[in-house]
Amino acid sequence: MLAHGLLGLGSKFTGLALVVPIGLLVVMAPWREIRPNLCDGLAAALAVSIAVACLLNGFADLKELILLGVTLTHYGAGRLAPARDARRGVLTVGAIVVAIGMLATTVALAEQWSDHHGKPYVFGEFDAAPAQFAMLLGIVVIAAVTSDRLPRMAFAGISMLAVLAAAVFAASMVRFSLLALELVALAGALLCEGAARRRGLVLVALLAVAIGAGAAARWSAASVYGRHLLTATGVTAVAPNARMLTPVAVGCPAVDFDNSIAIRKQLLADALRILPEAGPFGIGAGGFAVHSCVPGLGTHNSFVEVAIEFGWLAGVLLIASVAAAWRSVTPLARVLADYRFVACMTLFVVLLSLAHGRISHDFVLLLTLGLAGHLRATRSTVAQNWMLRGLVTWPLRRPVG
Repeated sequence: MLAHGLLGLGSKFTGLALVVPIGLLVVMAPWREIRPNLCDGLAAALAVSIAVACLLNGFADLKELILLGVTLTHYGAGRLAPARDARRGVLTVGAIVVAIGMLATTVALAEQWSDHHGKPYVFGEFDAAPAQFAMLLGIVVIAAVTSDRLPRMAFAGISMLAVLAAAVFAASMVRFSLLALELVALAGALLCEGAARRRGLVLVALLAVAIGAGAAARWSAASVYGRHLLTATGVTAVAPNARMLTPVAVGCPAVDFDNSIAIRKQLLADALRILPEAGPFGIGAGGFAVHSCVPGLGTHNSFVEVAIEFGWLAGVLLIASVAAAWRSVTPLARVLADYRFVACMTLFVVLLSLAHGRISHDFVLLLTLGLAGHLRATRSTVAQNWMLRGLVTWPLRRPVG
């Protein structure tokens, strides 16, 4: 986003940014030490299942197919990258990008404060930028909250950045990403002990205040989204001047084109209607947008999209991959920061994939599954070392007498 907006770089740069790091990891990886495990097998089976579905059904967009392939390779990136290095990278590079994104959003917000659209166009063209910066903010907050040995001043600096950024993004009408951030940050804080838990809970409380203040500062825009919620749930009637999408087929209702909640409600209804017809290998990449009552839009849910477009088998394998990743890290999440970080990351990216997911763009989900696969491969050794360390230090901590 910053490369496109600040430097005017195009899709080729995006491709290089996604592919080059994976290539470096492949070249530098200690392949002799890597032993396949359940997470690896499920990820490989998912990739094969999607490939078979594409061969059987074809594809409509070559660019999206390439992005899908790159996304699937991000499992390997997570598998080859130590979780501790990933966490440290998020705390440094991620925090810097959030800070720049917050400043860019603040400029756009000041210029478009009373704009009817509500969401500011960052760099004059990207209204999705605040939500994407907020997603990265969530990852930074998770890394900070789950790091029980992060220096006090570093945690204070990240907390200040997080509170300011949350207020700016809330004023930019970012909703679900900030809600997911709050829920997962709370879970991360509760997984910690002692001072780490207390400071994490304080940050969660400050973020809640900042989000509320940011939304209240643009109450006129926030109230519009509140009315959209009421009309989408049937509490109030749709306004007479609403822009209604004309039904595209028999059985399709009219949908308020400006109400994202009503659109997602219809997409979910379409998904429930199409899913039984998908079969083992789906209806083809991009097929949902063709059969939906809201043409041109995907499911906004990676799990549903995979099950419909690539088949029930791929959908089950994706769910199984997430379950295996979760089971791989949660047993040690209370005692080790790396496992706690990946556990909270898994929860965060799954929540986002349920509301904003598009599998060809969901590389952070696959990256997180890869990190879990890496930790699964090393958890026995790590657990033994942790227990031995506890046995060595316990007599030193025992009270005299």
